[in-house]
Amino acid sequence: MRSLALSFVFLLALPAAAAADCPGQADNVETIVEAFLDNEAVESLEKIPDYATARCIADRVVAIIGPEGAWGPVVGYKLGLTSKGMRERLRIADPIWGRLTEAMLLENNALVPLGWAARPIAEADLMVTIADAGINEATTPEEAARHISQLTAFIELANLVFADGVKLTVERLVAVNAGARLGVVGTSLPMTPELAAALSRLTVNMTTLGKKRWDSEGSRLMGHPLQPLVWLAAQLKAEGRGLQPGDVVALGSFGPPLTPEMPGQDMLVTYTDETGADLPGGPLSVRVKFTAP
Repeated sequence: MRSLALSFVFLLALPAAAAADCPGQADNVETIVEAFLDNEAVESLEKIPDYATARCIADRVVAIIGPEGAWGPVVGYKLGLTSKGMRERLRIADPIWGRLTEAMLLENNALVPLGWAARPIAEADLMVTIADAGINEATTPEEAARHISQLTAFIELANLVFADGVKLTVERLVAVNAGARLGVVGTSLPMTPELAAALSRLTVNMTTLGKKRWDSEGSRLMGHPLQPLVWLAAQLKAEGRGLQPGDVVALGSFGPPLTPEMPGQDMLVTYTDETGADLPGGPLSVRVKFTAP
């Protein structure tokens, strides 16, 4: 029944010109959409021949889940594989990006049921808001900072998507929209020259149930917390796309993810300089608490 419904949704959600897109990938699009809406793992996909095809699949998936699943319009981007260790582990050369929609973003201190995704993980992230289109020409973190309006604490509640045993490739990870599912938006600080300078000394701390799990340096993200944004701007430009004022961008995971195990467990992420002092502008933090399904 859902297959028939989705076929109808495809016709409604996509313009007629899109019929020529993603040749031979209709089954993959439907598999990914069904898995997302039914909160199930993807057991297998048909062959995805290249990155362009994977990106086409992701575009169509996002276009469908907005109206079909009430996930809303696109509001920005998320980056994945921004740590060297994870890329080396998966033997993938570069980061990947996906889209965030309006309904994916939850307020600070959100109560989130366990099992929000087929294979859920919670990651300490960081979000920026784009101030102007000049970001698309930025080539260094320092240049990028001039085109950011604010820095926001962020926990990504991601989905690993694929069932155990499925080989992960860049094409498959891109096709599933980089595992975007939910995220909790914490406090924000306006971007200032002082804050921009302090980011080179950023420390990220993750606590759960009152116990510190780890802290991490901002340099974990490609050498500087804003370097993933520079990469994204260049990548989107190469693909004939671009960042827009008001877009939000989640920059990537700073440390080992948390797989919540019990109702009542929480995750608190705080951001300081290397001495543990607040960043210029004040404290920055985000918290989520997990509840019974």
